Amino acid sequence: MVGYRETAFVARLPAAWSTSGIQALGLPPGHVNGEAWGVNDHGVVVGDSGPTGSDPHAVVWSGLD
Repeated sequence: MVGYRETAFVARLPAAWSTSGIQALGLPPGHVNGEAWGVNDHGVVVGDSGPTGSDPHAVVWSGLD
């Protein structure tokens, strides 16, 4: 399962959930918000992220547990 978690500063940070717990996915340099939207059978996650005041950009994360 993938999605995001909100911080105390209302930033959205992409995350993945599994039986081993929550794994933060990280953000590209300069980006402050992001969301994960889907994961495939190979553990590749797709989503978006972006800097404050800008349109989000597509992001792909890989290498999940």
